[in-house]
Amino acid sequence: MNAKQYKAYQQAVEHNLRGLSFISTGACPGCDECGLSDEPTEDEVELAGEPHFSWSACECCGSRLGGDREPAHARDKNNTLIHFSVCVDCLYYLNYGRLDDSSMLEIESEKP
Repeated sequence: MNAKQYKAYQQAVEHNLRGLSFISTGACPGCDECGLSDEPTEDEVELAGEPHFSWSACECCGSRLGGDREPAHARDKNNTLIHFSVCVDCLYYLNYGRLDDSSMLEIESEKP
Protein backbone atom coordinates (compact mmCIF):
# COMPACT_ATOMS: atom_id res chain seq x y z
CA MET A 1 0.00 0.00 0.00
CA ASN A 2 1.32 3.45 -0.83
CA ALA A 3 0.50 6.77 0.85
CA LYS A 4 -2.29 7.58 -1.61
CA GLN A 5 -3.90 4.16 -1.11
CA TYR A 6 -3.57 4.52 2.68
CA LYS A 7 -5.39 7.87 2.56
CA ALA A 8 -8.19 6.27 0.50
CA TYR A 9 -8.30 3.36 2.98
CA GLN A 10 -8.67 5.77 5.92
CA GLN A 11 -11.44 7.66 4.14
CA ALA A 12 -13.29 4.39 3.37
CA VAL A 13 -13.09 3.30 7.02
CA GLU A 14 -14.28 6.71 8.22
CA HIS A 15 -17.16 6.68 5.74
CA ASN A 16 -18.28 3.13 6.57
CA LEU A 17 -18.16 3.70 10.33
CA ARG A 18 -19.80 7.13 10.29
CA GLY A 19 -22.46 7.44 12.96
CA LEU A 20 -21.15 4.51 15.00
CA SER A 21 -19.64 4.75 18.47
CA PHE A 22 -18.07 2.39 20.99
CA ILE A 23 -16.39 0.44 18.19
CA SER A 24 -14.63 -2.70 19.38
CA THR A 25 -13.25 -5.87 17.88
CA GLY A 26 -13.98 -9.43 18.91
CA ALA A 27 -17.06 -11.34 19.94
CA CYS A 28 -19.65 -9.56 22.07
CA PRO A 29 -21.86 -11.02 24.81
CA GLY A 30 -25.52 -10.55 23.95
CA CYS A 31 -24.89 -10.42 20.20
CA ASP A 32 -27.26 -12.72 18.31
CA GLU A 33 -24.93 -12.94 15.31
CA CYS A 34 -22.06 -14.04 17.55
CA GLY A 35 -24.44 -16.58 19.09
CA LEU A 36 -23.62 -15.46 22.63
CA SER A 37 -25.88 -15.08 25.61
CA ASP A 38 -25.57 -12.09 27.94
CA GLU A 39 -23.26 -14.11 30.21
CA PRO A 40 -21.19 -16.48 28.07
CA THR A 41 -18.24 -18.49 29.32
CA GLU A 42 -14.71 -17.47 28.33
CA ASP A 43 -14.55 -20.48 26.00
CA GLU A 44 -17.77 -19.44 24.24
CA VAL A 45 -16.46 -15.89 23.71
CA GLU A 46 -13.14 -17.21 22.40
CA LEU A 47 -14.85 -19.58 19.98
CA ALA A 48 -17.25 -16.89 18.71
CA GLY A 49 -14.30 -14.55 18.10
CA GLU A 50 -12.39 -17.00 15.89
CA PRO A 51 -11.57 -15.68 12.41
CA HIS A 52 -13.14 -17.30 9.37
CA PHE A 53 -12.23 -17.14 5.68
CA SER A 54 -14.58 -15.18 3.45
CA TRP A 55 -14.79 -13.71 -0.03
CA SER A 56 -17.34 -11.17 1.25
CA ALA A 57 -16.31 -7.53 1.40
CA CYS A 58 -14.93 -6.19 4.65
CA GLU A 59 -17.70 -4.17 6.29
CA CYS A 60 -15.18 -1.63 7.55
CA CYS A 61 -12.95 -0.74 4.58
CA GLY A 62 -14.95 -2.37 1.78
CA SER A 63 -12.05 -4.49 0.49
CA ARG A 64 -13.26 -7.37 -1.65
CA LEU A 65 -10.04 -9.36 -1.27
CA GLY A 66 -10.64 -12.81 0.18
CA GLY A 67 -9.19 -13.43 3.61
CA ASP A 68 -9.90 -13.86 7.27
CA ARG A 69 -12.82 -11.92 8.71
CA GLU A 70 -13.30 -11.29 12.40
CA PRO A 71 -16.25 -9.93 14.36
CA ALA A 72 -16.47 -6.31 15.43
CA HIS A 73 -19.23 -4.33 17.10
CA ALA A 74 -20.41 -0.78 17.60
CA ARG A 75 -23.44 1.17 18.73
CA ASP A 76 -25.49 3.23 16.30
CA LYS A 77 -27.21 6.55 17.04
CA ASN A 78 -30.15 4.64 18.59
CA ASN A 79 -27.75 2.74 20.88
CA THR A 80 -28.46 -0.50 18.98
CA LEU A 81 -25.68 -3.08 18.95
CA ILE A 82 -24.32 -3.46 15.41
CA HIS A 83 -22.36 -6.58 14.42
CA PHE A 84 -20.04 -6.41 11.45
CA SER A 85 -17.24 -8.45 9.91
CA VAL A 86 -13.79 -6.92 9.39
CA CYS A 87 -10.61 -7.92 7.56
CA VAL A 88 -7.31 -8.41 9.36
CA ASP A 89 -6.07 -4.95 8.32
CA CYS A 90 -9.16 -3.30 9.80
CA LEU A 91 -8.91 -5.39 12.96
CA TYR A 92 -5.44 -3.95 13.51
CA TYR A 93 -6.48 -0.44 12.43
CA LEU A 94 -9.47 -0.37 14.80
CA ASN A 95 -7.33 -1.56 17.70
CA TYR A 96 -4.26 0.64 17.12
CA GLY A 97 -5.39 3.53 14.90
CA ARG A 98 -2.97 2.57 12.13
CA LEU A 99 -1.95 -0.38 10.01
CA ASP A 100 0.67 -2.91 11.12
CA ASP A 101 4.31 -1.79 11.44
CA SER A 102 5.55 -3.29 8.16
CA SER A 103 2.74 -1.62 6.19
CA MET A 104 3.36 1.71 7.90
CA LEU A 105 7.12 1.49 7.20
CA GLU A 106 6.38 0.89 3.54
CA ILE A 107 3.98 3.85 3.42
CA GLU A 108 6.36 6.14 5.29
CA SER A 109 9.36 5.14 3.14
CA GLU A 110 7.75 6.94 0.17
CA LYS A 111 7.98 10.33 1.85
CA PRO A 112 10.93 12.50 0.69
